Amino acid sequence: MIVHHDGVRVAVEVKTATATSRVPDPVVNFDDDKLVQVWSLARRLDPPADRVDLVTVVLGKHGVDVRWVPGVG
Repeated sequence: MIVHHDGVRVAVEVKTATATSRVPDPVVNFDDDKLVQVWSLARRLDPPADRVDLVTVVLGKHGVDVRWVPGVG
């Protein structure tokens, strides 16, 4: 997803998990290989993205937890 935040063009990767997942923290699944892949795609945009952010969503028994990690790489 591409968004504009404070005048900056941002490529956003969204990772989702459930609280009962084998790896309940989606940040763990955003490794260096995934970062390289997202940056590669973000640079192909016209105009290219200036930054890559990560948004994680955890679906839990008592609700949803959303976390925004700006500038992951």
